[in-house]
Amino acid sequence: MDRLVETGIRDIDWRGRYLARWADAPGWVDPIPTTSGLAIASLVLSLVWLGGLGSLLAVILGFVALSQIAYGRRKGRGLAIAGVTIGFIGIIGLVVLIAIPIVLDVQAAQNYRAAQTNLTNALIEANADYQTEGQSFKSAVVGTFQSSAPQFKWTTDACRATSAPNCISYAVADAASAGDAQVLILAKWTRNGTCWYLADAEQGLMPFTDVNPDRAAVNAGISEAALGNQYGVGGGVLYAKSTQSASSCAATDPANSENGFSGPTSTWYQTWAAVTQPG
Repeated sequence: MDRLVETGIRDIDWRGRYLARWADAPGWVDPIPTTSGLAIASLVLSLVWLGGLGSLLAVILGFVALSQIAYGRRKGRGLAIAGVTIGFIGIIGLVVLIAIPIVLDVQAAQNYRAAQTNLTNALIEANADYQTEGQSFKSAVVGTFQSSAPQFKWTTDACRATSAPNCISYAVADAASAGDAQVLILAKWTRNGTCWYLADAEQGLMPFTDVNPDRAAVNAGISEAALGNQYGVGGGVLYAKSTQSASSCAATDPANSENGFSGPTSTWYQTWAAVTQPG
């Protein structure tokens, strides 16, 4: 003990902290804590962010620095706390950035399914009128569709953000006489700017008894090869969607080369699944 007093040595506990001095040794000077390098690094990394990696390292280094500072061996508690706080904010920001696209994708998928379901149900209702009118779309008018399927808002104009919910745009092509193809086009707009289309040719596009077998395809904006070769005389249903964001959708878009259509050469698919994930 006397030797310790003479030399001014302090006892040190197992954590490296100085205990109370046993005697005032001549020339004794208390060590001055230096700023923690980990605290500085924590703050710098929290500001750099590095796609979230900097924030994570900032939090880890900040807590290590606070542990050192608590033992009295270092200073810089404010720097460490700032690094940890900003680091947590960066981590939360990273989580939000990851979550937003996922949520948007889920909402888009729900909108897609709703649009596809609405168009499919609208076609079922329209086909009921087709049968009632002697297998013809010739007399298809808004009032007829609206009375038989009031759950939809039928229009020959475009559907857009200001339209009524469940707006369905429709157009009829090549339905002047019983021997025509009897083509019905339906369109539905979704709030993310995607247009969905359904084309139904009840009597088929080729071969059939019309004097001009190409007219139905051209009027409807459908390639004769896409529908005629796939379904022949029996007709069939094809599906498509816009290839660019649109503020409105109309059943006449395919024929008018609107919303990504390039005339009757545009791609139509045999199922909704193929439209959503082509190829």
